[in-house]
Amino acid sequence: MIFTAIRNGNIALALYILISVLISLTVHEYFHGYVAYKCGDSTARSFGRLTLNPIKHLDLFGFLSMLLVGFGWAKPVPIVIRNFKKPRRDIALVSLAGPVSNFILAFLGALLMRIAFTLWAVPYNGVEVGFTFNVFSNLITFFYYFTLLNLGLGLFNLIPIPPLDGSKVLASILPPKYGYKFIALERYAGLFILALFLMSNIGGGDFIFAPLEAIRGYIYDGYNKLIGLLPFIY
Repeated sequence: MIFTAIRNGNIALALYILISVLISLTVHEYFHGYVAYKCGDSTARSFGRLTLNPIKHLDLFGFLSMLLVGFGWAKPVPIVIRNFKKPRRDIALVSLAGPVSNFILAFLGALLMRIAFTLWAVPYNGVEVGFTFNVFSNLITFFYYFTLLNLGLGLFNLIPIPPLDGSKVLASILPPKYGYKFIALERYAGLFILALFLMSNIGGGDFIFAPLEAIRGYIYDGYNKLIGLLPFIY
């Protein structure tokens, strides 16, 4: 995505994608740490991860994946399960916090994009027209990519493959004996991620990311229909 924008000379679009990725990944990990803290585990806070500083959260390969294809991950927030009040429940809540935060950001992005459309429709006269067009067209473009990237991050991380958040949610609802064994598979996280990307393009087809993109489209359309019900939006 970002490299295509740069290659096409669209530096503004590359900047929008970069800003969107930084915000998306940072908020995602912050909410993991925040919910863990509320559930009784202060490990993330102790390691300086309960922060909105993006440098603390970025994983190089996950960051590049987000820039390239719109799906990716950040550096996992450290947690100590034994500190949780109700471990099986709390690990699910902590794991879901990241994707849920991205779905919320995506909704806000879609809402702000529609507000920008609404304001753009207000008539302007004279020299203001060109300036107004540039401001609102850039805002709309930014919020469009911001929305899609957050939806992509939220959906990707719900895949039940270690070390993604979906694997921890799955482990929390499995019988304890199998749940702990499943969580232990995170030691092979790098291999799982590599296999995921390789499998997504077997035979020239994308049977992993294509469904995610389709779901992302449905959610995006749903957001817009919901936002269209607001009285001040047209």
